[in-house]
Amino acid sequence: VLGLWLYWEDYRLRWYDPETGRYLRTHDEEREFRLQETARADEEAFSRWQSETRAAQEAYARQQAEAENRRLRAELEAIRHRMRSDEEN
Repeated sequence: VLGLWLYWEDYRLRWYDPETGRYLRTHDEEREFRLQETARADEEAFSRWQSETRAAQEAYARQQAEAENRRLRAELEAIRHRMRSDEEN
């Protein structure tokens, strides 16, 4: 009815799916698979968080540098203006 074959392997019964050519996972194999998938997902989430944090830090540093650049340009322009005023007087 299910289209599965039942085998005796390593002192246990195993279900085999001839359509996929693979054995169905045992309870222990399924648990191990789920644990590995959870660990992999956690690692990917952590890596994504690290990338996003790094990007945010770089954006903040860029904004700070741009603000400092604007401040220094304004200060330079003020100095130039004072120098022109001094030269005129």
